[in-house]
Amino acid sequence: MLMRAIFLVAVLAVSGAPALAQSRSMNSVPEAHEQSINGQNSVRDEHRPTARQLNTSAGRYYRMRSRARAQDRMDRRAYAAAITARHDRAVNRYDRRYLRQQTAYTNAMAAWRRQVAACKHGNRRACKAPSPRVANFY
Repeated sequence: MLMRAIFLVAVLAVSGAPALAQSRSMNSVPEAHEQSINGQNSVRDEHRPTARQLNTSAGRYYRMRSRARAQDRMDRRAYAAAITARHDRAVNRYDRRYLRQQTAYTNAMAAWRRQVAACKHGNRRACKAPSPRVANFY
């Protein structure tokens, strides 16, 4: 009985708070307060990105990822061609070892491209670093 009464009081307290908050009239806000809020919103809106900016950045990101995936596919094809040419036989593309080697090769190539890009942007440390070894990516 006591638990039921406590539960009932808690439910009434929780459900009564929104009703009290809604009963306050919106016209009672002072004009000076409204102006300060509107001024703050306009300042915030100036720094908020627009839909066009967001769509442009999303499009750039999509194109960048598409180029990276295309480069990855080209690296995998080049690796398969090199293995086939070197060993003069067809490669079992479903062999786990081959898949792991192929992934290591593409990761090493991606690291090398990042290193070259950093070097072109003036990073001397990247220029002096040795090129990535495929064995480090297994």
